[in-house]
Amino acid sequence: MSGRLRRDLLVAVFAGWLVFSTVYVFGRLFLAGVGERLAEVPVAAADEVAAPAPSVDGLRADLASTEQPAALIEARGAIDGRLVLDRGQSNVALFGNPFGVDPDEPALDLDVRFSGRDATLRIVAEGITVGETRTGRMTVVIAAGPQTFNARPGMCALEMSEIDYVTISRPWGQVVLPSFSGQLVCIDVPELRSGENASFTVVFAYEEH
Repeated sequence: MSGRLRRDLLVAVFAGWLVFSTVYVFGRLFLAGVGERLAEVPVAAADEVAAPAPSVDGLRADLASTEQPAALIEARGAIDGRLVLDRGQSNVALFGNPFGVDPDEPALDLDVRFSGRDATLRIVAEGITVGETRTGRMTVVIAAGPQTFNARPGMCALEMSEIDYVTISRPWGQVVLPSFSGQLVCIDVPELRSGENASFTVVFAYEEH
């Protein structure tokens, strides 16, 4: 091998080694920087992962299993968690026969208040029928502690799954009262004072005893 060829070969080997070393060093520095940046990314703990919104069917099953059904509210946003309302009071009473009630498609002037230890729910909707989805012409107010949410038209969808009437004997005579169940879904309802939003999934059932 000639001296010139040997020198060219050494230069080529040295140049290759220099390129490899440079790439290796900068690669390590780059990966180290990436590792540091990844270490700075917060990782949510298992208990911090947001739970999915509950289904109406799931809430209805939970409500049916309670000894004294009234209403369950699953809240997300300014209020977060489940609210149990174990008392109900209907402000609708019909004396005698409920005039105008079609047994095949009964309508209800709904005016009910559910309450519990930490919250209350008021729903007013005139002339609602089973299967109808009502998004307007109703009043929905949810209060929890110091927070009050008053839904505007279009924020809530109300649907009755059952409407019936029961006759109850009172000292002054027979009283016809409604029994009913339904569901309510409200999206981004603002709190009256803070303006913070909350969404609610509600199931309810009322029967006079």
